[in-house]
Amino acid sequence: MTVDHVGLAVAHLEAMAEWYAEVLDAAVDYRVERRGIAMRAIVLIDADGFRLELLHREGSAAAHGRETVAESLLRHGLGHLALRVDDVQTEFARLLGLGAAAVMQPGPGSQPGMVIAFVADPEENLVELVSR
Repeated sequence: MTVDHVGLAVAHLEAMAEWYAEVLDAAVDYRVERRGIAMRAIVLIDADGFRLELLHREGSAAAHGRETVAESLLRHGLGHLALRVDDVQTEFARLLGLGAAAVMQPGPGSQPGMVIAFVADPEENLVELVSR
């Protein structure tokens, strides 16, 4: 068994698809529309085959506002999207330039040689950057 994709519910489908396509250097793989439940989705795919499914349903509301990493651990469910990168500092700066907000500056991770940082995407979802 392996992970096929991650689904992320968003308020602004097209804008978030553009943002994540830039962040992940990904392209639109396919689009979905389920009229019966007023849901649309855009599935992005990167060069390694990772897919991110961005979902929007009319009438949806944010589950949370911008959180620290510690605050995100006070609720059940998926807490963040972790992206493996070669250089955390460089990618941290790049994502800030694309409109992300700094949540946790680059620093040591939980294993020797690991570096991590956290940002919030334009809709305040937590994204971890990690190099090992």
